[in-house]
Amino acid sequence: AGNPTPICTAPTATASGACVTLDAKNLCNPITTEGCTGAGVACDANDQGGFECFPAPNTQTLCMACGESAGRCAAGFHCALGQCARYCCDDSECGAGTCDKAYFEGGRPAGVCVGK
Repeated sequence: AGNPTPICTAPTATASGACVTLDAKNLCNPITTEGCTGAGVACDANDQGGFECFPAPNTQTLCMACGESAGRCAAGFHCALGQCARYCCDDSECGAGTCDKAYFEGGRPAGVCVGK
């Protein structure tokens, strides 16, 4: 999967999220937060191989520290190696980086933007 380090220059524009279809496994869209409601709620990877809504607060954004003590990533981001990485469907959404769909074991329809 190459270098799994989040790329901090990923574009801030919201991606389409077209690669994620809501179903029994993917309860929400981690890119658009479709399926989640409420302020500060974020859709993120779960332990069941899909995505689900996590209650607020989810405040950390691109390349900010995240985890048990630092806090959860805001909507559209995933905590990768202690830094918030942007969720993506393909490389075009990652600027100079790549969309690493192999980052998640078991495969998910979305990946995270990482450095090349």
